[in-house]
Amino acid sequence: MSQTSFHERRFGLLATLALAQYLPMILQADAIPPRSAEIAAKQAEKAKHLTSYQPNSVERIVTRVHPQGFENPPVGFYPWLGSIYADGSAAAGTGYRRPYGNNGVFDLHGAWSIKNYKLLDASLHLPEMRAGYFATELTGTYIDAPQVAYYGVGNKTRKADKTAFDYQPMTIGFMEIFRPMSWLSLGGGFQYLEIETKAAKGFRPSIENKFTQTTAPGLGTDPAYTCAHAYAEINWRQPVRYSIKGGSYRFEWTSFNRTGEDRSFDFRRFDIEIKQFFPIRRGNQGIALRGLASTTGVAKGREVPFFLMPMLGGGQEMRGFADYRFRDRHRLLLTSEYRWRPSKFLDMALFYEAGKVASRTRELNLDEMHTCYGIGARIHAPYAIVLRVEVAHSIEGTRLLLCGGDVF
Repeated sequence: MSQTSFHERRFGLLATLALAQYLPMILQADAIPPRSAEIAAKQAEKAKHLTSYQPNSVERIVTRVHPQGFENPPVGFYPWLGSIYADGSAAAGTGYRRPYGNNGVFDLHGAWSIKNYKLLDASLHLPEMRAGYFATELTGTYIDAPQVAYYGVGNKTRKADKTAFDYQPMTIGFMEIFRPMSWLSLGGGFQYLEIETKAAKGFRPSIENKFTQTTAPGLGTDPAYTCAHAYAEINWRQPVRYSIKGGSYRFEWTSFNRTGEDRSFDFRRFDIEIKQFFPIRRGNQGIALRGLASTTGVAKGREVPFFLMPMLGGGQEMRGFADYRFRDRHRLLLTSEYRWRPSKFLDMALFYEAGKVASRTRELNLDEMHTCYGIGARIHAPYAIVLRVEVAHSIEGTRLLLCGGDVF
């Protein structure tokens, strides 16, 4: 098994024990065979004492902690749990949410992780106009990630070359969204991005001890960018947030233009992501497929800074490899999952992933792809994954993953 930090092992052990304690009860809930006569008698008796549903204490707590996964998000202050940045371990904090107008929402939350990662995030969703055809979002985020891993650039970097750096991005921006049809979304906006990198804070060797500006483009620079962004998405998943059938096709374009006279790190990025879901046996089982490709373009004599390159590895892409394991100017990822639902609030999945990074677009083929496979359990609310516990294996070892949110 690949090496993990003491905090990750401790958190993983606690989460695994908790899941093991409740998994038999979850499975048993749907596994009890029907007894038609007894059930009919109990239903008749219960009908005499019908009352309106009241959530229990656990449901009330979970609704407060995971506001995005339920139909009625909290109003006012609420506890926040999640992940600040990949490889940052579990994080907790508090937030404040206030709806206004017809469907406008202001949300502010901050968090601190076990590994000293910090987050401050604010968003303002203005009330939608013309029956939901137009929407405006204003966002601002600050992250301090003091131990982001770096192995070098390319598809053949060595695990032994692992270093780290302190990554502190700050963004302010807005997005205008147009939904001419229920299944079609178009958007565009602008963002100011300011990035500061420093020597790593922690037990890993710092990046400057092993790499230079040649092997880590942009090392020692703290660029600021004005970014133009546009996307188009066709989305006919059902349901949209927790899908068992349908598909989603998203195309994104972003232009990174450095402020000031130095334009040596200006570049453009294009992302394509395709998701397709095929239900089996009335939706209790299914196949989920995903394809993801990212490319960057630069003018002659310019480069993409290493901390903004497309990456593979971690809880969302290439789960059998460590976070940020591979990075380069282009990437390709193919994922397939066989999913089944043994219980109402539990999903299981077998997955297989293949991916690679490359310095040139013509190298984005099926040759020399890294692969991994594994099994996972997902505890979910009606519209979102609350916890993912997955075991993934690759040529670099076996990893235990504990994450919130779905993979795709």
